[in-house]
Amino acid sequence: MKKIILGRGKGYRVENGHPWIFNNEIDKTDEGILPAEIVEVYNFKNVFIGNAYYNHKSQITARIISRKRNEVIDKNFFRERIISCKNYRERIGYKENYRLVFGEGDFLPGLVIDKFGDYFVMQTLTLFMDENKKMMLDCSALTYAQDLQVPLLLIHGLMDDNVHFQQLTIMMQKLIDNKKEFEVMFYPKENHSFRFQNSWLDEHKRM
Repeated sequence: MKKIILGRGKGYRVENGHPWIFNNEIDKTDEGILPAEIVEVYNFKNVFIGNAYYNHKSQITARIISRKRNEVIDKNFFRERIISCKNYRERIGYKENYRLVFGEGDFLPGLVIDKFGDYFVMQTLTLFMDENKKMMLDCSALTYAQDLQVPLLLIHGLMDDNVHFQQLTIMMQKLIDNKKEFEVMFYPKENHSFRFQNSWLDEHKRM
């Protein structure tokens, strides 16, 4: 992975958590870095700060997306980040209409996703995110149904007002199209988070 090195006294803000790196904060870059390429960021002492995507045509030349060295930035990376956003919003009470991804606030600079019922609206505000829109869309389980390993168990609470029954039927049809065998079980009194002990026992028995 190519590198960029920040100037003396220029890395403190980024090292303390801010994701933006401005053009005048960069001292050196490796040759041949392409727009929207992922790069490693170092301070002037050659200490690793994070991974960022790069665009020399923007005043905000790099945006930190990961603080882990050698972390692979791929579809699985973004899937995990988006699932984490969804789980957090649900924990604090959002279910139907809400902002799923808050860009930098959710460690996904330049990506905004709003949920309206069963529909999602995505805004890409950086070159990297714009060029990788398809990868973001591919984070849906529907796009990798063919890669799922059988046996599969689908469970659904019929009182769930977050993941609607219609969404489950779409997934079932996708599995059928891909000739994947699966078992499905409905729990009439359960919502998104199972509440009743009998449901939990039945689920674990089937697993």
